[in-house]
Amino acid sequence: IEKSTNSILSNGSVFIVAEVANAHQGSLEQAKALVEAAAETGADAVKFQKFSADELCVKRHPRYAHFKEIELANSHVEELLALARRCGIHFFCDAFGLESASFLMSLPVDGIKIHSSDLSNIPLLQKLSDWKGCLLLSCGGSSELEVFKALSVLKENYRSIILLHGFQGFPTPIAESNLARIGFLKQTF
Repeated sequence: IEKSTNSILSNGSVFIVAEVANAHQGSLEQAKALVEAAAETGADAVKFQKFSADELCVKRHPRYAHFKEIELANSHVEELLALARRCGIHFFCDAFGLESASFLMSLPVDGIKIHSSDLSNIPLLQKLSDWKGCLLLSCGGSSELEVFKALSVLKENYRSIILLHGFQGFPTPIAESNLARIGFLKQTF
């Protein structure tokens, strides 16, 4: 991929990210098919979620087994990144814990996303503040103060930080989309 993520995201054009998250349900083959489909449909990037069940909850939690079943192994993320490169699209990934963040920071990913539920996760923010790459900060469901505090940790070592406006309910009723918040975020931050 010739252009840096920062130049593509700041050139004023629409940049389409195919959100895979964990729709692969733990299947590497399904994940690969989703990368290829994203590229074939003209998406600029694909985004996955990197976590381990142990980062998300304790073993006795009712959803532990589910998270364990759908987590991507490090080697799978590396394969998906290589496939995205071969397909000519960018690769973004959420980091849901210190272990995942460390692993993603070791790769040439185009961006690491911080989920809005982690805006007050100071150890994770501090870890990611050491990375020089592009950070995507999800602001959906967050207050102005939460965003400000997260940015104050992340901006200790300046890099490209992109604020994302997202929805908390799926499917989201149009009345709850609050797209005007995008202008507010731009003006405020």
